[in-house]
Amino acid sequence: MAKKSRVVLLEIAVDRASAVPLQRQVYLAIRHLIISGRLKPGAHLPSTRSLANELRLARTTVLDAFGQLIFEGYLQGRVGSGTRVSSQIPRDVPALAFVAEQYPVPSLRRKPRIARRTAPYALQRVAKPIRPLRPGLPDIETLPLDLWSRLTARHWRLAAYQFYAHADSLGYLPLRNAICDYVSGLRGVRCEPDQVIITAGAQQALYLCAKTLLDPGEWVWTEEPGYPRARMASSSAQLRGVPVPVDLHGMNPAAAS
Repeated sequence: MAKKSRVVLLEIAVDRASAVPLQRQVYLAIRHLIISGRLKPGAHLPSTRSLANELRLARTTVLDAFGQLIFEGYLQGRVGSGTRVSSQIPRDVPALAFVAEQYPVPSLRRKPRIARRTAPYALQRVAKPIRPLRPGLPDIETLPLDLWSRLTARHWRLAAYQFYAHADSLGYLPLRNAICDYVSGLRGVRCEPDQVIITAGAQQALYLCAKTLLDPGEWVWTEEPGYPRARMASSSAQLRGVPVPVDLHGMNPAAAS
């Protein structure tokens, strides 16, 4: 019987007075331990529940940090065996991570130094103020765009030929495989690549569901107020929407007209 590896203790702390989100503090602290070599490949990390209790954080905060580390290849998670440091971290990841920290992406609220005509889309000023709690719009300023652009350029040169042929109708197969691995390791969801469909966004996904599950002319209840593009998707599928008011407990069918 194989000997079970010992769980390492993570010497990290969080600063609740810092402007850096707690989830990112946990992410950066663990990533630093891995890049500096203090966490060796194959090291078994504590569970998200025990780490959250130790740091006095919500478990979701630690889950999000672990999920980002798994997504970037620093950690590996498997159902029943916990989370470990990846056995093989790409050579360019630590170097590019260091570059991204030393040369952060310019703020969207700061005028780019390069001419507007040649400025990348991601660096252009936002014409309208960003509303809080706006779905589908991430915090662009915290995204490692420089790191992503370098990784994209590196891998595109090696894999561009794969995109010359007709694409799979379900979406890019390696991406669907990666999604299966991600939800399996982080959420314990068992699925196959054929059960995953890549869409261009939530609105397209809702439209496909409407066309698959309902017939034109059928009624569909929508929250009011609710996600406007969900109503647009049902309208595009020729469904008749019924706005249902919401209260503190969610949809209130009794108040529907």
